[in-house]
Amino acid sequence: MRRHIAAFSAMLLMAVALSGCISDGGTDIEWTIEVYGEIPSSFSIEYAELEDMPQSSLEKQIVNGTEEYTGVSLSHIVELADPLGNIDAVNCIASDGYILTFTLSDFNNGLLVTAREGELLDEESGPVMLGFNIGCACNWMKQVVGLEFYDKSNSLGLIGDVANPIYVTIDDIRDFTEKDNDFTVLELFTKVAYYPQAQTFTVYSAGGENNYPISMIGDSTVTYANGKFNVDVAGEYFSDVESLDCVWDPNA
Repeated sequence: MRRHIAAFSAMLLMAVALSGCISDGGTDIEWTIEVYGEIPSSFSIEYAELEDMPQSSLEKQIVNGTEEYTGVSLSHIVELADPLGNIDAVNCIASDGYILTFTLSDFNNGLLVTAREGELLDEESGPVMLGFNIGCACNWMKQVVGLEFYDKSNSLGLIGDVANPIYVTIDDIRDFTEKDNDFTVLELFTKVAYYPQAQTFTVYSAGGENNYPISMIGDSTVTYANGKFNVDVAGEYFSDVESLDCVWDPNA
């Protein structure tokens, strides 16, 4: 799996720069969503193309009732992407680099939202928002600029007692660390806002699970080679690592 990292980074910067291009009349909106990963061919979706696609709607529960959101069904995007048969996960990326991970089945239940209650989204929320009729409001995302399809077995889980548990591919990690390899566990846990009161972390690998004090995350290194993630914790080497689990035990 290969990603055009430089091109996508430039696209992110362009999306941020153009986020104010929503005119009062709802025309001349400039926004690009990059669709990539383990699909036959990466492609971009411009805002004008979203307007021409089949429209769907969903209702979001709010304190005083519901709001109707309109946009393009993510199941339609999946059809366009035509992901390979083993693909079971999708990462959604916002213009500020925030990442949300979904199973492919859950992803199919969402929308690329462009309007709320019949009005185009404002600059703060849009022009394109991720919306779902499953789960909590934390599954919604403002200013979507990337959709990445992948096989979860090719990713690394950053999970446990963190604010935003996600699974990330090597391309994701290289983007947010701006490094090619040799990432510290601290860098990765910082991305998902690990709980500062956590006491330990667990390395889950093909060989089982191993626990270490959280104080060691700054000296623990994650490397990527031959399509696999590996972790070195104070000289102990683990290959084919599946996830890193941050652990806070309130009773400890």
